Amino acid sequence: MRNYLEENENLHTFFASAQRTPHEEIVRKAREVRSAPYIAQILDSLPDTVAVLDENRQIIFANKLLLTLLGLPDQEKLIGMRPGEALACMHAFADGCPSCGTTEYCSQCGAVGAILGANLLADEIKECRIVTEHGDAFDLLVTTRIIPVNNSEYILFIAKNIADEKRRIILERIFYHDISNLAGVIHTMSDILKDSPPPADCSEYHSILYGTSKALVEEVQSHRLLSLAESKELVINIERADSLSIAGEAVMIYSNHSAAFQREVAVAENSEQIFFETDKTILRRVLGNMIKNALEASLEGEKVITGCYRKNENAVFFVHNNGFMPKDVQLQVFQRSFSTKGKGRGLGTYSIKLLAENYLKGKVRFETSKENGTTFFAELPLSYSPF
Repeated sequence: MRNYLEENENLHTFFASAQRTPHEEIVRKAREVRSAPYIAQILDSLPDTVAVLDENRQIIFANKLLLTLLGLPDQEKLIGMRPGEALACMHAFADGCPSCGTTEYCSQCGAVGAILGANLLADEIKECRIVTEHGDAFDLLVTTRIIPVNNSEYILFIAKNIADEKRRIILERIFYHDISNLAGVIHTMSDILKDSPPPADCSEYHSILYGTSKALVEEVQSHRLLSLAESKELVINIERADSLSIAGEAVMIYSNHSAAFQREVAVAENSEQIFFETDKTILRRVLGNMIKNALEASLEGEKVITGCYRKNENAVFFVHNNGFMPKDVQLQVFQRSFSTKGKGRGLGTYSIKLLAENYLKGKVRFETSKENGTTFFAELPLSYSPF
């Protein structure tokens, strides 16, 4: 375990100060807050997770709910940590930086922003998305304010769990937008086919009807799979898979999706046929979400290309579109509930990483530039091992 209680000689930062308070001073401040009349009792009675931070963003008090969330019996191991360190944020030590708040990713973090914006006169409120080193995700509404304790000033840090609200908004969008659009296409095709006599050549209508109904089922199953994965109830089924078959099926399904309206999706001609071990159902969801995200990021008339190739002992699936992701988007792209497409979106790239890395034992990454567009990669082992 990292030692958060010692001063860190590495003060390199991309954002907030890396300076840490000496351990002796942290202990003194923690004692001051705990001994102040009624503060501990009041904060322990609140229904949200609460911490008190010093000027260097380090925890000097945590209420009982926060200790319970972290599985800690008391405050001893927690004092001196910063919020992202306490929650095991996957970005807390990225880029060789020394601590929470100092990485490039931290520049887009609502928690750090709320702490830096804390003041005496009004609440500073920001949303925060954290994915942990273990793959767990938090959607938080963070509120901060400066509070006086004796002759000192500290930062009150309150984090409200809004994951259920975010999930509800996203599910509403799925059912009222995506599923409604797909159901509308199915209804239209069915209406045409019920005519008496039916059109002379029904093959095209049958194809559209089949593809759209398949996309509808995939949309529902995709979110069921994600729910199981997040609750750690997802059971995998490893079997032999054909890369070209997986890619071709994904293209067929998403060619009929509402996101593909006036856009084209195709398998790259130089794609390689690779036989490997994986859970085909989960992989279809991963590749499907990659394609869907690329379609949503594309303009009308543009083409999305997917494909696969072998790289050493791995099968690599890729999806390319012409769009470019600016830096602020790149830093948040795998966060739960983050989206550039507005309210009610934001599980696509998060689910890609969660499913591919935690369940298929692969690796997800992306490349983006104004000249070459954006490509997402899912690199999976040819031989599956659970370890």
